[in-house]
Amino acid sequence: MKVKEKRNLLNLSQTELADKLQLSRSYISKIENGQRCPNLKTLNRISIALNESIEYFFRCFGVFKPQYSGGNL
Repeated sequence: MKVKEKRNLLNLSQTELADKLQLSRSYISKIENGQRCPNLKTLNRISIALNESIEYFFRCFGVFKPQYSGGNL
């Protein structure tokens, strides 16, 4: 759902995002609805198009869970 939220914040339609990424609108819809999981290259392109870090989307898909214990980095 994070893709849809970011897309809506930027006032982009699915078609506009799909055109920007040279993907189909239906593929964008399936990503937003959790029916498809984009590969790393596509996820990177989405993150750039939506002005967001790729880590933001890794957290969305449950892949990136930073381990921080509160100590010094």
